Amino acid sequence: VPFSFAGETFLATRDGALFWPAREALLLADLHLEKASWFARLGQFLPPYDSHATLSAIAATVEATGARRLYCLGDSFHDKFGCDRLPADARDLLTSLTARLDWTWILGNHDPGFADH
Repeated sequence: VPFSFAGETFLATRDGALFWPAREALLLADLHLEKASWFARLGQFLPPYDSHATLSAIAATVEATGARRLYCLGDSFHDKFGCDRLPADARDLLTSLTARLDWTWILGNHDPGFADH
């Protein structure tokens, strides 16, 4: 779905991303990676596949749009230790994505103390 804002054209994707064609960029927010593992520590068990599913959806959107840049607009991990809990398969996928894209992390209210591993 195309729309314009401040003289720029953006495309809203079905999975909730914004693609900025002029910048070949995807704009994403509120990924909350490792949210399920955070809840599991409190005794509320959710399927532990959320991070891998989210990153797989991002990879598919990158392929579909041809994005070369990606901006995470905050709350990328559910808490400051989320990156430490990221399973190996999800970490490998994230590393693969950040290696091939010009990736910018912008911190949100769930990201204080976030460490880039």
